[in-house]
Amino acid sequence: MSVPGDGLLTLQTIAGALRPDGATEYVGPMRPDELVLAGEFLSPQHAEIARARLAAAGITALVQADDAGGMYPGVALGRVRLLVKAEDLPAAQQLLAEGG
Repeated sequence: MSVPGDGLLTLQTIAGALRPDGATEYVGPMRPDELVLAGEFLSPQHAEIARARLAAAGITALVQADDAGGMYPGVALGRVRLLVKAEDLPAAQQLLAEGG
């Protein structure tokens, strides 16, 4: 992933790099203040499945989890949050409610 600026990876930079088609190039920032909670999950794996479902529908989402700074990958300390842009929230909630 090419990162503009000083090369530091921030939430804004990482969120800007997410694309539903799986491409990893930087495509512009998704500001943290634009993100809203679309759902909460008990495990990172369930959140990633939901993120993939949203991506398949063209909705960019970000999984936010506390894994003790990477010491416990795949294990979340508390709930795992799935964040989307506010404008995508209604569609994301509908997709998540449909299950599947």
